[in-house]
Amino acid sequence: MSGDIARYQIDYILVKNRFKNQVKFCKAYPSADCDSDHNLVIAKFELRHKKPQRPKVQQDKYSVRLLKRAEVVEQYGRYMDIEYRKENVDDALNKKWENIKSAIKKISGYCVDKKKKKEPRRAWIDKEIVKLIDERRKYKNNNTREGQQKYRQLRNQVNREARKSKEEWLEQQCSEIDELFKVNKIDYAYQKIQQFVGKRKRD
Repeated sequence: MSGDIARYQIDYILVKNRFKNQVKFCKAYPSADCDSDHNLVIAKFELRHKKPQRPKVQQDKYSVRLLKRAEVVEQYGRYMDIEYRKENVDDALNKKWENIKSAIKKISGYCVDKKKKKEPRRAWIDKEIVKLIDERRKYKNNNTREGQQKYRQLRNQVNREARKSKEEWLEQQCSEIDELFKVNKIDYAYQKIQQFVGKRKRD
């Protein structure tokens, strides 16, 4: 108002609550010559964008490589044909889609195996060896003569069993790779080799 010495702050900078901690400085400049009846407002930000954490949804993963096999494709198509005949042509579009989606998941469980979890770092360690390791752990801090003797005995037994189990596991892996090459499944063979040897680090 003309002749009124009171001032009213009507100019603001809006910031989302998520980014409020990034505002370091904010100030109005009434003396700025900007040809406007509003005051200039300046804010200083320090941008630190963080990727929002989204809840992880556990999804079933299937070995789609199996669909390269003719017998699997034939079996999959046969089951899908059976499920498709159950559909009602008068159903709504959304219901049809839900039925198709549930049929795909159902048939995938029959025809396409789920992806197996990664093998442990030392896959040749079986339950019997784990039992021996647990038994050895009981005598580790036993400072008596009998306890130390029992610990050394179990340690040697664990080493022998682990070495024997590892040799058998290596023989099994090599036999599986050899069989894959014989039946001309080169991609599966190299995938097995990659799991067996591990990825090479590039220089």
